[in-house]
Amino acid sequence: MRLKKSNPESYYLLHRREIEKDISVNDFVFLSLFLMDRTKNKRLVEQAPNQIYQDIFTKLISFFMLGDANKYPYVEKDYNEKVEVVSLKILEKIQKISIYDLFRYSIAVGSLGVDVKSSASAASFIRQGIKNIIFYETNKLEKFVEKVERMKQELDRKVSENLAIDFWKEFEHDFINSQEKKTLVWFHDDVAETVFDLFFIQKVLSANSNLEIVSIPRSGRFGTRFGNDATSLDIERYLDMPIFSDLRQAWEKEQYNYSDAGPCWGAVHGMQLSEETVDSILCSSAISVKGSRSYKMLQGIKVDAYFASMVCRDFSESIFDLDAEEGSSLFLKQEAGLLSFQGFRRRHKRKRMLSNGRTIMLTSMTAREYAKAICHQNYRNIVSKFPNKLEANLWIKNETKRRQKTIADFILDYKNDKYGEAA
Repeated sequence: MRLKKSNPESYYLLHRREIEKDISVNDFVFLSLFLMDRTKNKRLVEQAPNQIYQDIFTKLISFFMLGDANKYPYVEKDYNEKVEVVSLKILEKIQKISIYDLFRYSIAVGSLGVDVKSSASAASFIRQGIKNIIFYETNKLEKFVEKVERMKQELDRKVSENLAIDFWKEFEHDFINSQEKKTLVWFHDDVAETVFDLFFIQKVLSANSNLEIVSIPRSGRFGTRFGNDATSLDIERYLDMPIFSDLRQAWEKEQYNYSDAGPCWGAVHGMQLSEETVDSILCSSAISVKGSRSYKMLQGIKVDAYFASMVCRDFSESIFDLDAEEGSSLFLKQEAGLLSFQGFRRRHKRKRMLSNGRTIMLTSMTAREYAKAICHQNYRNIVSKFPNKLEANLWIKNETKRRQKTIADFILDYKNDKYGEAA
């Protein structure tokens, strides 16, 4: 039987045995998206976050075509292989740079070769421009050695620019220079970034013997690739490379570890984590997360979280109040329990014209406004009134909801004589 798209109600009422072999992939996906979740009285299409929509489609198609939702087609094989080789070659050239510059490289490298990446690999439109993308293909006659040198020079340019949001000093104090025993959980993203992440982690662990780091890339248990993201199988392979020999020693001494139970999506979905991953987070001092999609999915997580990403897409420029065509890098600390942006669905009500004449929409509270508020003395005054920072943050969150204010506005306007004692 051929299912009609004009009547979605008929889809979830049909019993599986009534669906014959001639149903198309499109019909099956459409049927699945309109299945009703009776516990929430909502259909799947109403619940799926934008950040993992593509993964849901891919899993549905894989299930229909192959009978296994975890057998993803490896659509980014060419891209991953190209940028991995280039990344390793560039890394060989910059091994002696400072830890801070190395970290900035690990963010900027996310723009490497996006021109050969599938356009279906993100939730929003990428604004390709001269400044925000480092092109892999520029000249067919370009030799590989020349390509590596050109891309390195472009990375050097991006690294020379200041971070648009910069919480490096806080991170350095908390983890690189700290004399306390601490554990940092590191969520990886793209293959190219992960190569640089691991070299950065190797340097940090060598500098601080009191620190332990747990890497959580995408799961490699099913031999599946999630777009251009690194998996645990990649880390296993990298640890055998000479350039990561010190990291392997740290792994053998259990100062470093990595998990094969990471996310099975193209982002870190806070409500879809394995028990092993949750345990790692609960035992950590903080988490460090790469990738803008994961940042959006981890709002309000009740542990200090550092987010590093580039702004290249429409959604991100609305959240960070940064021009996506500039391709700015940023490093943000999100305090435990707080949201670092608010009001994404109301962004059409707030607009700003950029210096280039282009107008962008802004969330009710942007991450830049959050960063300003969290660094203000008012925030420290509020925290001082509570037994710990998490309790203070949850109070802030509840008060802003009650007063219908953004977190940034509430903190910047905070005065005891206006709101009363915090605790």
